[in-house]
Amino acid sequence: VWESDQQAHDCRRCSRRFNFLVRRHHCRRCGLVVCDRCSSHRIRLPFEHIIQDPVSDPTHHVLVALHPQRVCDACIRPIAKIASHAFTPTLPPTPLPVATMQRTQSLQSLMAECPVCGIHFVKMRQRDQEQHLQRCLSVGSPPVSLVRYVGKASIE
Repeated sequence: VWESDQQAHDCRRCSRRFNFLVRRHHCRRCGLVVCDRCSSHRIRLPFEHIIQDPVSDPTHHVLVALHPQRVCDACIRPIAKIASHAFTPTLPPTPLPVATMQRTQSLQSLMAECPVCGIHFVKMRQRDQEQHLQRCLSVGSPPVSLVRYVGKASIE
């Protein structure tokens, strides 16, 4: 059953709290909302085993099944175990081909200032921005302000 984003305030696998940096993801096998650390695998699932977002267009469901789906760590373990037992004893076991997702770099992710405390980020690297923001979110601070992103002209 697809779990709604509004019901999940933290990861259903590790209890990590969702916030500006820790985003919600749905496992397409069990439908639970999990964090990126607990759902770093993608695997092709049979169409009938994919849990679909109930508000998505049903005509797209078949197309979705053509691509590897995000699967949480708890759901990938039994799949990997079944796949490893499916090989004949005369052949050495071959690991299940599972794609691990990688974070991509994007200039669109660079913020001009912290939306929590307002400190300027223009000269900071993205990793430093994320660490600063994580500290602000975990300590607690004044109400969140609107995010302003760095424009193309100021990236040079």
